[in-house]
Amino acid sequence: MSNDKSAEEIVRRIEETRARCEAATPGPWVSKNEKISRCVIGGTVELINWVKETPFYSKSDFDFIAHAREDIPYLLEQIESLTAQLSASQHETRAA
Repeated sequence: MSNDKSAEEIVRRIEETRARCEAATPGPWVSKNEKISRCVIGGTVELINWVKETPFYSKSDFDFIAHAREDIPYLLEQIESLTAQLSASQHETRAA
């Protein structure tokens, strides 16, 4: 990732990512039987049943997709927290 992105572009990308997360089917998702599934109470509902493991798509790819449903919101929360901490620190430094 390039470091020359404007603050506005970074904020826009984070907002777009958050919107996609909020619009997606709730998790947790699991990778099982070479498919991506969404866990629900009492069983599993197939979310993507047309993707099978091939030379182009591996179990690792399915695991990545399944975990992204919870990993991305977590990372967005961390970015928000660290941004707030940085802002507070910069404010304290200016006030000193």
